[in-house]
Amino acid sequence: SGIDGASVTIKGGSFGVNASRIRVTVGGQNATIVSVTNTDVVFLTPNFSSSQNNSQQIRIYLDNFEATYPNGNLTFVYLEPTILSTTATIVPAIGLPTGWYTFTFVVSGNNYNATAPNANFEMLVDGVKYNTTVNGNTATITFTQTSDFIKNRYDIRVNNKWGSFISAFQRNVVISDFDYSTVNGNRTIAINGSGFGSTVDLNRSVRIYRIVNGVKIYLTVASNISWTDSRLVATFSENFLDDLTYGVEVRVNSRLATRESFIDYIRVN
Repeated sequence: SGIDGASVTIKGGSFGVNASRIRVTVGGQNATIVSVTNTDVVFLTPNFSSSQNNSQQIRIYLDNFEATYPNGNLTFVYLEPTILSTTATIVPAIGLPTGWYTFTFVVSGNNYNATAPNANFEMLVDGVKYNTTVNGNTATITFTQTSDFIKNRYDIRVNNKWGSFISAFQRNVVISDFDYSTVNGNRTIAINGSGFGSTVDLNRSVRIYRIVNGVKIYLTVASNISWTDSRLVATFSENFLDDLTYGVEVRVNSRLATRESFIDYIRVN
């Protein structure tokens, strides 16, 4: 397995030593013969065409007579790219108006081969191609967008001429702190953190609970939650005259964050 120009050795017998008598094809394309001994033929794989299947049969000929393959057909697999991990940072953009952010995605995987001839390497975020810096099998995508592009889940895609791979990347949900207050009789909890996403992340929820004798008692959270990527404000109607530990749970897609804190009723009221 490999890409265009990979060195492959076929082991067998009765090849002779005259390279001009030997021909090797991969998927019907002639390979470049490097060396021949009576037991080994070394060749370089031909250029891959995106119209081909990635797995191609190897055939070897001596004076145009094809060899036999007692152990089964020989194949060479042109390797497609993969994505193994992704990290993301989102920070206010320097030198641009308020509301613009710099997005940086660092994507690591296998078989990027971005510097190979005619590799046609590209990275896409949510279907849009962005300029990318590649170091081996790590690609860094950096661009600016407005706050509308801040969310929890992104589709990351890597393409090259050997294939493509798409990964659903989700940012971690982090709760840094929360605070309990009363406004016009409504109990409000403001939750600060990151990775909460935005309105395009539909699979999301907020839950609030009190811990009573070691048991979580969940409250009724109003549906009209104020939601930004770094701050949530949720209300509930229950009124309690006690000092207890409260907890909040924020779930976005498959990411869940939980935090608990003791609430002093006298301080709140």
